[in-house]
Order: sequence, then structure tokens, then C-alpha cells
Amino acid sequence: MNHRALLTAAALLATSTLALAQELPPGYGVRSPSGTKLSTTIGFAGDVDDFVFDGFPGQKIKIGLKQDKNAAAFLEVVLLRPDGTEVTAADGAKLSGKQNAPKIKYTADQTGVWKVRVRLPAGQVASGVEYTVQIKYGKPKNAK
Repeated sequence: MNHRALLTAAALLATSTLALAQELPPGYGVRSPSGTKLSTTIGFAGDVDDFVFDGFPGQKIKIGLKQDKNAAAFLEVVLLRPDGTEVTAADGAKLSGKQNAPKIKYTADQTGVWKVRVRLPAGQVASGVEYTVQIKYGKPKNAK
């Protein structure tokens, strides 16, 4: 392998590693049909996993996250509207569950690509934190 090819490969690897640590823009993430249940790992501090689906006003959304109760760190799961704002209890979201198994229930209030984001809470440092996320959503309120 010549030096130019080696440098190019090293640059691509460095760039892809940085991209993994950054949050994806609205509308981007792993497409997740209702009923999706995925098991994966948060690799390092700053790493986030984004799962997306098309949502409509009136649609019921249920998100569940599970991880080992003896995990090195407990992950957060958040629901982001198509405009990028985070859904909170003040918005009417029902936040429940245990530290190792948080849940979110919410009725969509916007049309567009919704995002479920899994991340380490601010200030926590860990690597290789395994989890399973389940995403369910129903038909829009007026759909038949």
C-alpha cells in the first residue's frame, strides 16, 4: 500500500469516528417501524444512538429502554419532535420506570420525523454500555 492510500484511509477512519460521536441532524437515524426492539451499545462518552420514525398529531408513542441493573452507567432516553425540541413532562409526556428501565409515553403533536435518542447523561463516563430500546406507535388519531 502506498503512503497516499494509507493517509487517506487514516483520514477516513478519523472522520468516521468523529461522526459517530456527534448527534445526527433532525430526520436522520436508524429507521424504526412500530414494534422495533433493538439491542446495541453506547460505545463511549458523547456517543448517541438515534432511532427515527414518521409521526403525526394524535399518534400515541411508547418508548422503553432496558439495561442491566448493575451497569457501569445508566443511559437516558429522550423523545425529540421533528423541530428538534425535546419532549418533557411539562409537555404532557408520562415519564416512568426505573433508573435502568426508563419509559416515555406521549401523544405526538407535530407531523414529521420523530427521533428517539439514547445517550449517557451529562457528566457520566463509561464505555460499552449495552441496552435494548423498544419503540411503539399507533395510527394517527384520525386514520382508519
